[in-house]
Amino acid sequence: MKKGDLEPKILRMPAKKVISLNIEEPFNYMKFDEAFLKIMDIKRDLNLEDVQIFASVEAENILLKKVEQVKKVGFFIEDSIECDMLKCINGGLYAKIMHKDTWENMGKTYEKLCRFIVEEGYQVAGDSIEVFNETTVHLGDGEGAAVELFIPVKKVSVETT
Repeated sequence: MKKGDLEPKILRMPAKKVISLNIEEPFNYMKFDEAFLKIMDIKRDLNLEDVQIFASVEAENILLKKVEQVKKVGFFIEDSIECDMLKCINGGLYAKIMHKDTWENMGKTYEKLCRFIVEEGYQVAGDSIEVFNETTVHLGDGEGAAVELFIPVKKVSVETT
């Protein structure tokens, strides 16, 4: 990973097929772990390996800085795979940043990306996508991972009078 990967950017992402599960309210780590284990069982049942795992925070909670309230967990699948649990993540413009720190500091990464979004003249346009693998890294201050954080954005329209 290059140092530039840690800096935010705007990019265009294609639509992606996923299988995901919603996490029931009230959101907490136990419910996240429960959904994560179920999604790993589904992945295993479909004989899928080397798929990217993701979690998602609703746009409203991003704006309220409640990014620990993960709403869904799932994994990306190839276009050729068909199953009745299939969903789609819309393509379009996304702000992206790499989080390489503890889980507890994920909020700081969201804040950095949200500042970048506003500074670049965009606004949050949907739920986040946190892409990670199954490996947890033990860091000095706790556990974490390398996570690619994507937030869909749209350009803020400037009204002229």
